[in-house]
Amino acid sequence: MVDWSVPADEASTRRLLYDVVLGFLVVLSPTAWLIGEQTVVYPWIGYGMGTTLVAYAVSRTAIGHTAETWFTRIGTEGRFLCIIAAVICIWGGIWTIEPHIPSLMSFVCGSSILLLGASVFRLCNRILA
Repeated sequence: MVDWSVPADEASTRRLLYDVVLGFLVVLSPTAWLIGEQTVVYPWIGYGMGTTLVAYAVSRTAIGHTAETWFTRIGTEGRFLCIIAAVICIWGGIWTIEPHIPSLMSFVCGSSILLLGASVFRLCNRILA
């Protein structure tokens, strides 16, 4: 959880810059694919952004804090196993359901663009402060 009352230090600014650069790299691949195929599905970009906003709102509730506490308590190995299980479930669902790929890529772009935009906003705010 971000504590907005604490002044930013140089290490947290470097971490935020790292997040912004990594975000650009994450958005680059699906965006290049969508532009190359010329098959952007605009409603799915909105769905990706909306899902990310809802997930952020839920993370600020008691349920989100409970999940964060549990995720911290299980340790590094447990977090690694949870991430591997999530990846297996997501890829298994994609292979089983075989969704419309342009819609899926548009959803990923919408979600990633929102997260990247928030990180860029926070970095600019931190640099100007």
